[in-house]
Amino acid sequence: MAPGIAWLIFFRFVQGVGAAPSWWIPRAIIRDLHTGIEATRLMSLVMLVLSVSPILAPLTGSALIVPFGWRAVFRRGDRGGPSRHRARRLFLPETRPPEERIAVSIGSVARTASGSSLVHGRFLALTLHRGLGMAEFSSPS
Repeated sequence: MAPGIAWLIFFRFVQGVGAAPSWWIPRAIIRDLHTGIEATRLMSLVMLVLSVSPILAPLTGSALIVPFGWRAVFRRGDRGGPSRHRARRLFLPETRPPEERIAVSIGSVARTASGSSLVHGRFLALTLHRGLGMAEFSSPS
């Protein structure tokens, strides 16, 4: 549906922003609901799943591409995202107690660790390193 490469890049960026919560929502839920050894066990399980997913993604993509063509990967993503969002809204209640919740705004993010990390050189270097490592999984051979 993208009329040119610029639009494709833009929509892939939007897709990445939409996929990002799958990395931090499980961690936040574990932090909210568990402590100690149980939290450690659950966190290691989540990290195992998140580490194996990029390895299995090309296999899954190939299983779609061979019978249905390269556009099938994008169609699957288009259909899967909204349904996962609805399932989260319906079946995953807020895990943070009401008294510990904070209002989220651009200003509050900029004032917290999230905002300060955007100007922290070591954090940015490690993030770039991790991002390039993940890009290797999807780069053409």
